[in-house]
Amino acid sequence: MNFLYAKQPGQKDLFGFESYKILGSYSVDERFLYSQGEILKVHWHPKSLSHLLVLVSDNTMRLYNIALKTGPKIVKIFTIGPKPAGSLGLTVLDSLGDTAVDFTPTPDAEHLLILSGNGDVYMLQCDLDKNGLQAKLKGPLAMYPPADDNYGSESCAITALGGIDIPTLVVIASASAALYHCLLLPNTSEEKDDSHALYVVESVEINVTLGSEDTVHYMYPMHLYPVGRSTYACVHAHGLHCVAMPVLDRLEEYALADEGEMESILQAICTKASCARHVLCSRAPAALALCAAPPHALLLLSHDGDLLTRTLEPYNLEEHFFKAMQLKNPSLEQEDIKNLLKDRQKLSFTTIIQEVLERKVSQPILKLDKKDEPSPKECLELLTQSTVKLRGEYIARQRRAADVIARKLTAARALAAQHAAWLADLQVLRRTR
Repeated sequence: MNFLYAKQPGQKDLFGFESYKILGSYSVDERFLYSQGEILKVHWHPKSLSHLLVLVSDNTMRLYNIALKTGPKIVKIFTIGPKPAGSLGLTVLDSLGDTAVDFTPTPDAEHLLILSGNGDVYMLQCDLDKNGLQAKLKGPLAMYPPADDNYGSESCAITALGGIDIPTLVVIASASAALYHCLLLPNTSEEKDDSHALYVVESVEINVTLGSEDTVHYMYPMHLYPVGRSTYACVHAHGLHCVAMPVLDRLEEYALADEGEMESILQAICTKASCARHVLCSRAPAALALCAAPPHALLLLSHDGDLLTRTLEPYNLEEHFFKAMQLKNPSLEQEDIKNLLKDRQKLSFTTIIQEVLERKVSQPILKLDKKDEPSPKECLELLTQSTVKLRGEYIARQRRAADVIARKLTAARALAAQHAAWLADLQVLRRTR
């Protein structure tokens, strides 16, 4: 494993951008990592820019200090589970799901959450001292409500979202395209090793296939990347999905609410389900980056070298608009804001038609590799799936909108006939008087 050390000298290039200069590259534990193990994940220590955490396939996590003048040096080795004896032992542990597959730091940078293939989650503290990371591995964490299959036996990725002021929401992905959203909360158990527990809030299943689901016998493992405070990206074999979680915004409102409002907000925490958006329909991108300036945008690097950009609109775009309007118009009184919100809640006929025509499935970017020509079977599957979506998401909704318009016209004509009858009666009364 190699890493580059770059420095920004402050000079600008011909286009006016800051230029970076590569000062050198270093190899980290090259002999062991090349011959003895497979690197599963590399992550900077959440409390130090000079320490590197490396998860290896032999059920160990290795901590390196890369800021030494003599070069990178291993500081400590943590054993996460049973250590395999040779390649055969590693194969047996993989088949049983007893090997660690991924890890992520919590948003408050206090703990590391380590995921095993069988769905167990372990917790490790992130405190650093002169001797390195001094902590005890805790777990597996209890999951509520309990499940017989431990919420999937093919777990492959984990990430954590949230902030310091709200509870941490943990996302666990399985190779069968199932995502589980869990709240990390203190456990009520009196045992010392059970200081925290995971409470499953909801599960999300995404469709990552190009054709019929019956033709898929093996699912490519997923990778999770936090995109925002309440949004994360899910990379899989057929592209990329973005999942937005409204529950995090509700939790933030609950943390800042008064005692009188807590009960009503608590009841509305899970009223709005998470929504998944298909961003890219292609092979898994080679790399991705986030443009932090609002609105957020994803930069996707395809395997053939093309750079794609996709803007991520927030799921509550209208609420963001009204908040921005309030900030730009501080002279608005609270009563005026309430009147604006009441007017927004009144549904016009145009709004009803827009809701009928609203699609529940996003349109991803279709990207095909120029070198690999799709087979006739893949073309037929793509055409069939596109036809089904066109009928379900466009034609059927247009027919329902036409029915709504027809009923509205019938009601309007009946009301017009009633008004004409009333007008005739009034004219008769006027003449008699």
